Amino acid sequence: MAGSLKKLEEVTLSGATASVTLGDDTWDTSYNVYYVTFDGVKVSADDSLAFRVLASGTPQIGTGYQESVLYAKSDTNSTIGGVVGLGQSDATATIDSGVAASSGNGHMYLFSFNNSSEYSYVTIDSVHMQYNTNSGRGFTKSTIHTVAAANDGLIFKCNTDSNNLTAGTFKLFGISK
Repeated sequence: MAGSLKKLEEVTLSGATASVTLGDDTWDTSYNVYYVTFDGVKVSADDSLAFRVLASGTPQIGTGYQESVLYAKSDTNSTIGGVVGLGQSDATATIDSGVAASSGNGHMYLFSFNNSSEYSYVTIDSVHMQYNTNSGRGFTKSTIHTVAAANDGLIFKCNTDSNNLTAGTFKLFGISK
């Protein structure tokens, strides 16, 4: 069936961990577009869910990430922005660790990951509750990794290296033509 999803990997956290990797040894290069979901992501301290692309299973660091974002807020003004020269990109805004209802949820599309002569790019839509159960937040974002290389997955972590992911389910799908 055209446009169908094939699940390639699923990781569910059962305790605190520094990072979650999708792809790498389960990466299937027969897809042009990939779909990632994350649900119920919680953090050890107030922090955002960040990611880096993998090349040969190695997280790509440096300053090669560029992003533009629409940050929707139910309790205050929404913002639009963009940043270049980042060492990673956020998949959510700050998830509050002290609010029971606060968790990050979202999905991502991954493009040009198998093409070593193009930049890989990611589109993201995510939501979470912030400050209290009445303040919803959302991201609509695009991230480009400005290094022409074949990539084989993502690593998720907290934006701050000393914080941990404490809950969540992460899934990677290939999208059939």
